[in-house]
Formats: sequence, C-alpha cells, structure tokens
Amino acid sequence: MGRKKGTATSVLPQVHPKYPDWTSSTISKREENKMRKRTPDDAEELLAKIGRNHDDWSTPEPTPTPIVKKRGIIKLNDEDMREAKKSLKEKGIKPEDVKNLPPIEDLCEITPPSSMIEKGKMKKFKFGELFKKATTSTGRPSRASTQIRRSYNEDVIAPSFAPEEDNGAPNASSFPCYDFLTNAGILDDFFTLVNRAGLATYVGDEREQYYRLTKVFVESFKFHNAQFEPTVAFKIYDIPVTMKLEEFCRALDIAPVGTARRIDDNPRDLLELYRGITEDDCRTIQRGKIRNIQLPAIKYFAYYIATSILGRENTSNISSYHLAFLNAALTGETSYHLGSLIARRLSSRGPIFGGTIALRILTHLEIPLDSNDVPLTPRRLDIAAMKSHHFVTTDSTIDNMVYRMLFADGNEKEIPLPQPGLFNIDRQSWSLTKEAVEEHMKIQEFHQQHDSENAEPSYDYTVTYPDVSSSTYLEPGRSSSYYGDTTSWGPWE
Repeated sequence: MGRKKGTATSVLPQVHPKYPDWTSSTISKREENKMRKRTPDDAEELLAKIGRNHDDWSTPEPTPTPIVKKRGIIKLNDEDMREAKKSLKEKGIKPEDVKNLPPIEDLCEITPPSSMIEKGKMKKFKFGELFKKATTSTGRPSRASTQIRRSYNEDVIAPSFAPEEDNGAPNASSFPCYDFLTNAGILDDFFTLVNRAGLATYVGDEREQYYRLTKVFVESFKFHNAQFEPTVAFKIYDIPVTMKLEEFCRALDIAPVGTARRIDDNPRDLLELYRGITEDDCRTIQRGKIRNIQLPAIKYFAYYIATSILGRENTSNISSYHLAFLNAALTGETSYHLGSLIARRLSSRGPIFGGTIALRILTHLEIPLDSNDVPLTPRRLDIAAMKSHHFVTTDSTIDNMVYRMLFADGNEKEIPLPQPGLFNIDRQSWSLTKEAVEEHMKIQEFHQQHDSENAEPSYDYTVTYPDVSSSTYLEPGRSSSYYGDTTSWGPWE
C-alpha cells in the first residue's frame, strides 16, 4: 500500500549502546511534540544525535568569513600637520625615517582569534597568566638600587632629567649677574620680583658653597608633610637633623605662609598664569619651557629660581613650582607655601643644587664647617650662561645684547636691549603679540631717525688765513708759541 503524502514513516525504537533500558520511546513528551513537527530526515538526524549522546541539538552556524581591513591614509588638517612636523623636528626624526617604516600590520601584529574550544579540552592556565601585563609593576627604586633616578613628582609639568645630571657631583647655585641685568635694562624689574616674593635676604647671600655639604644635605633630605606639624629631615655631614617646617623657613628667611598641601596636577590659577606670561601658549603643558616666557625680567627670575632656590629643579622645563614663585612675585599673593615647595623639591629626584640652602641651614644650627670640604666653583647667570639658555643671541656682548623673544606660534624675534618701554613688568599684560612688538619697533626707529635729523651740527672753530697754513683759536690770557723754521701755529698742549 502506498502511504499518504506528508505522513512520516514509522521509526523503530533504537537501543542506546551505553544505556540499554533507554530507548527513543522514553523521550519526554515535549521532545516528542518537537519530533512531530520535523520531517522524516530531521527525525532520523535527531535520533542519530541522541544515539551519540551529543549535547548540542541545534544546527551549527557557519564560520564567519574574516573581514580583511584595507590599508588607507589618515588625512590631517593643517593645524595637526604643523603640530606633527614640529614634534618630529623636536624629537630629531627625519622624513626618510618615517618613509622607511614597515607596514602597520608588522608593527602592530594582531593575534587571530583562537579556534573553538572543545568541551573538556580547555588548556590549564594560571590566573596571573590570563591577566599578565606588558610591564611588571614595580615600586619606586631606592637611591642605591638604580643609577638613573627619574623624577616621581606629580607636580612637575614637564619633567625631563638627563641621566648624567641626576646622580653625580653637586652644582653650585647660580647668583645674579648685576652687570648683565643693568645692561639689559631689567635690574629694577628683577629686584621688584625678588622683593614681592620675599627673597631679598636670600638673594643677597652669596657666600661660598661646598661640595660635600651640598651633596650630603640634598641627597639625604626628606619632607614629612604631617597635617598639624610638617617636618624636614636631613644630614649636615654625618649629623642627622630633624626640624619643623616653620624653623626651616626661618633659617632661609622665607615667610611660612600659604597652603603646604601638594599642588594639584592641573592647578587652574597657575595654568592661567603660564598662558598669561607666554602669549596664551595653549599647547600641551608638558611641553612648556622657561624660554617660552616673553618678558626678559620674568624669564631671568625663573632661571634664578631653578638653579638657586629650588634645590633639584630642572633648568629647562617649566613646573608648578616655578609658577607658584612667579605668582607670588608678580601678584604678591601668598596662596602657596614657598618653604614647602622648596622642601618638596629637595626631597625629590633631579640635578643636585641647593648649596646656598645647605649653607644657611648650617649657619642657623651653628654647626662648624668641615675644614676639608672643597669649595664649589661659583656660577653666575652672566651673558655666557644666558646664551646657553637661548636668552640672547650667540653674538651678543655685554654692551650689545640682542634678546630672543619666542611667540606661541614658534616664531622668534630678535630685539635689541634695553627696551624699558616694551618690557616693563608693571604693564597691564605680561606678554606681547607679534604685531604689538613690530609696531613698537617701528615707532622707536622713527623717533631715532627723527632725532638724528634734528641734531645740531658740530662746529669747527679752525680758521684758515691766506699765506698761513693754519690758525687755532686762543683762549684769553694765553700766549702762543712759535716754532722756528715753520709757517704754522701748533695746537695748544
């Protein structure tokens, strides 16, 4: 007999090889209902899966075809291109180096996804290996365990210490060069900043500094900023000393006022001050430099702070410590505890300065100086030092200085010094635009030309007579002297 169309063929119960008592007739009612809706071929396939004790009854999905990403070109705007070119130039990267780079796939090799993991076949991994970091996290290295000690100070806006500067001989604190300040026309402005910051006594201390005293003092210095009674600890030669922060400030003759808390990473007031003295330099603050400061008196004061007051400061990059001192010097405000800033820098890592600080502490504690200690070679911020800081041009002399003024766009303008009308710190703004500087120079050139045209001519009182070679005007009461065998009157001796 033929069967009706659409009816399922009868399927005999199959005996499971592992469980003889379990046949297909023992399937639950629910699975039986599912089987009624399947075709005969589906039913046979399902029973075959049950016979193999397979857990997954669903139809396997096809493996997706991997998408091959094509390489392309990222188009940058003009501003990003200028920033990228400037960054390449600063890092010393040449265009041919960029062209010779391997494909991005070789630099950043992508690990293909692993194949499907079979049940019970997963590899045994340790927990730490699954979350292994690219670099192991280590604590701060001790001073004896590492030769190169980078700065761990979060307050530094642009930390960059050369290895040879950090773990070696101490450097003498620099003194101001008064001949340079006078000829540059910034002496009065410099001492105005010094007095507002309360550093007059400190700046006037130009005693000889010593090698071992400075090195031991700076390398052993610790700052403990307790909430109620912050202290500092250090060594004077082999003598350990602990004193209150207030007494430390008294020894340096710096007022212990303002907050001693750590400066935030991005203090708004100091960042606004930085932009105000650098013609609104809005580049990343980590790239801020002292030489970006525009007015010469403010820039010179910042270099003095770096090498004489902040004992381990960088002499190139700007930091929140520089800006806190500049804030006190320019505005007279005492928002930040200057003594705590000095203590934080001394307890940090970096070049070893601080000879004047160590000497003032030694005098305050009435500890005798070691007769075998070697004096440090004194340093001044003279014209040679300021040339190395790109403060003036390399061909400048003490009598003919040309100031190098840097603008926010990276351009530089050379301006002869002094310029009291242009670089006065009491002006409304502490920075200048390129257009304002050019306008001032044009007006100055016009006045100089106008004054030279209206200058009175020099008169020559020498009169020439016939038959006489020369005659000189004689003052009343004087007699002339005649020289024999000559036809001319000689000049008065």
